[in-house]
Amino acid sequence: MTNDHDHNRKHQTKPPHDYSLSTLAQTKMALHAARHGTASSPVHGVLLGYRRRGADGDRLHIADAVPICHEPPTKPLVDGALRLVEGYLDGEGRRRKGVTDGKNEMETVGNEEDEGIVDLRIVGWYTANAHVPSSLLSPSSSTEPNAPEHYEMPNIPAMKIASSMAGSHPHPDSPSDFVLVLVSTPALTSILNCNNKDDDAPDNIHVCRIFEREERSKAAASFTRLVPSSRVAIRENANQVLVGALTRVPMTSSELWDESETPLVIYDFVDHVSHFGVDGAEGLGRRDWLGNGAVASFVDNRGG
Repeated sequence: MTNDHDHNRKHQTKPPHDYSLSTLAQTKMALHAARHGTASSPVHGVLLGYRRRGADGDRLHIADAVPICHEPPTKPLVDGALRLVEGYLDGEGRRRKGVTDGKNEMETVGNEEDEGIVDLRIVGWYTANAHVPSSLLSPSSSTEPNAPEHYEMPNIPAMKIASSMAGSHPHPDSPSDFVLVLVSTPALTSILNCNNKDDDAPDNIHVCRIFEREERSKAAASFTRLVPSSRVAIRENANQVLVGALTRVPMTSSELWDESETPLVIYDFVDHVSHFGVDGAEGLGRRDWLGNGAVASFVDNRGG
């Protein structure tokens, strides 16, 4: 018979998760990368989340992603998009109901766990490389089983943006709460080219990888420390939801694209601005780049 002391000891020795990544955020980032996968420039976006303190540990939860661009991230473009994101957070976007990362997600979030309401803030930047040259591969020091000898690194512009934003978006309680997430091009390609769908989606492929800032580094591009997947909590069905979403992205080069499904389109800030040029002010509200409600509804309906 297992006594309470043994039970508590086993619970305490369970490796903590320093980060958690919502299925919604993963799906948005992957769809953004997949939609513009043949582009000559990487895609970029901002991450929203909060510091989650619960019975199973203290972690940074990445709850949502806002796509910014699929072209070079110039300073005017990034600054303009961030001002709109911050305005969105100051209004309807900051207090969000139902943002979860799995079982017992809302155990402790201030005094609002019963209502399922959290205050989101900017906690990171994300990117996906257009292609992976040898200069973006680094030797792996991971001790995890079946770890690759080399892993993909984020592009230099993304690391510079993340380093700059980390200094301008500090959190008073956790000033180091800022990460860079890379949508792995090889991992996404593996999913796009597989024949698996929904229920048979491969769960051993990590599409989104988190990078931390090297604390001792003074370089502008300092987000080079890859976080082992064992430190990141994700939903068990995350890849199933992701594959289901990818079947609805119009990509003739992918075996996953199901032409019988209603297309699922994700928009970024550049789409928003481009639409204004075509339809004027009346067209600004037609491309929901801040919330991408169609994607959010899809993930929610799939139990993500």
